[in-house]
Amino acid sequence: DIYALAALVETLCYSRDREYIFTNYGALIKSYAPLPSAEALPDMQYPGWPTFKQLWLARVDIDKAKSALAMVEKMAQEHPGDGLAQVWAARASYYVGEYYTGEGEHDTKSLPYYDKGMFYAAKARKLQPHSVPANYWYQINRARSVQTTNLLNKARYLMDMLVPLYFCSRENSIYYFCGPVLTLATMVTN
Repeated sequence: DIYALAALVETLCYSRDREYIFTNYGALIKSYAPLPSAEALPDMQYPGWPTFKQLWLARVDIDKAKSALAMVEKMAQEHPGDGLAQVWAARASYYVGEYYTGEGEHDTKSLPYYDKGMFYAAKARKLQPHSVPANYWYQINRARSVQTTNLLNKARYLMDMLVPLYFCSRENSIYYFCGPVLTLATMVTN
């Protein structure tokens, strides 16, 4: 059962008896490596979704990513009670912000996208407080928004990042390619 195996792997970061797990289950875990991973978010069924998805899959072209973001923001605004639509808008905002951070334009171009991402993810968290994606995309947008600020500002928002991050880590630490674990490690080093 691949889901049972994934749950076992999930427990490793919280288990003190790793030697026992690897002695008894190490060969089994390695035989399934790499574990399959799903998409970060499921598809939606709104009009325009196929066009959005086509743009989203071509998001390496930043103009297509920004067009996809505009489309998913419209979906989120038209369906304010749909937590998934809000999370998709948060994720797409994060992606565009991350692109500009990678281009060295964090303070000038990225921050508005991370702010948008927090806005949509905060709405999703209100609608679905126990959603790993809603909490994950909130904390990752928040973390990026303060990453280049001073230590006092980072400390000011620490719990705003850690509460949803801890929730994600406990519920699904391998979500989005081990995103919660990597985010926490990045926060500690930074």
